[in-house]
Amino acid sequence: GQLVSALSVHFAVTWRLEAATGATTKTALARLTHLSAEPFDIALLALGVNDVTRQVPRAQWAARQLALHRMLADRFGVRHIYASGVPPMHLFPLLPQPLRWVLGCQSVRLNAALAGIAAQNAHLSHIPFDFPPDPAYVAKDGYHPSPLAYTHWAKALSRRIVHDQ
Repeated sequence: GQLVSALSVHFAVTWRLEAATGATTKTALARLTHLSAEPFDIALLALGVNDVTRQVPRAQWAARQLALHRMLADRFGVRHIYASGVPPMHLFPLLPQPLRWVLGCQSVRLNAALAGIAAQNAHLSHIPFDFPPDPAYVAKDGYHPSPLAYTHWAKALSRRIVHDQ
């Protein structure tokens, strides 16, 4: 809701949330194939953590991201896609070492792939998941973002979207 509130100051916002616990790029792509086509100006994607935990290889993940972007443009008329960066999993306190390090390395790889895709596509903006390494940005479970992190994230996303429009 914070992102919608921030954007509604600048735009008339009609929105739709398509999310599922445990979603990966593959399951998001499959989910979209079952939705009726309707037009959207922009799409915001926040995928990657579950792809990391399921050990999806970088090349396969990038191919699925590209397929997802094509579907959003072709089927839903999305003019611009904003892709939130893959969070730095090496900073997730819940994860024990060396798992935290392993998953952190993979999240960095997937994030770099996403940034590379965005650099080659004018209709895709990569918005890094740029949070200070501060415990206040992590929920009590040690894995998910805290309310402060969601506020920070919504502000970063809205600034970028407003700037681009």
